[in-house]
Amino acid sequence: MKLSYKLNDGSHAKIIEYDLLSVDAKDNPYFKDRKISVTVTNGKNWHNIITMLRKDAKTNRCYFTVRGEKIYVADYEYLEIEELAKLLGEGTTVPLDIFVPSLIKNADNVAFIEQRWVPDMIFPMLGVRSYSGEFKFKHIVCVPIEINYDRLHWSYKIETIPVDEDERLIYGKENYYISDFYGAICNGYVTVIPRSDIDKYDYSEEQPFTRVRKKKD
Repeated sequence: MKLSYKLNDGSHAKIIEYDLLSVDAKDNPYFKDRKISVTVTNGKNWHNIITMLRKDAKTNRCYFTVRGEKIYVADYEYLEIEELAKLLGEGTTVPLDIFVPSLIKNADNVAFIEQRWVPDMIFPMLGVRSYSGEFKFKHIVCVPIEINYDRLHWSYKIETIPVDEDERLIYGKENYYISDFYGAICNGYVTVIPRSDIDKYDYSEEQPFTRVRKKKD
């Protein structure tokens, strides 16, 4: 996954280094005058260039230059969670280069309805759960946490936990490779929602079900 930036001519510049998003937060000499690889594409043709990462003396923000355009690292393309949720709910394909940055930018406003496998036995103090072969699931409202993977690592893995305290004891934390998580969303196993909408979803009385893969139109 890459961070994407729209250029004035409508093409896009893409960089793969998500760690550059931390540059604006601290004055790290490791990033000073650092060379970065940028892919420039118009959707049909691609070419790579090497440019320099620099800091703007006036704003203290990091930037790089492509075709004479000054591009600030923090100004990457993304969608607000409400728009992202709407598009995904309609079955619209959202590229991973937009999906992941949208989660990062809106980390404090995103939640998920996950189809979690129901354990038949739990040992909360040990963090151990056992499962039968019935493959029964329940809808569980979850939020991302940054214990093992902070938001700048969500291009690799993301970890979530149920919002409800009782459900946390039953289902615990779950981590996913981001590509698998995105696939679960596309197949209808996970739904993206704004965190402000959490109260609209209460599945505590729902009976376990056998999940069905989302059908493509």
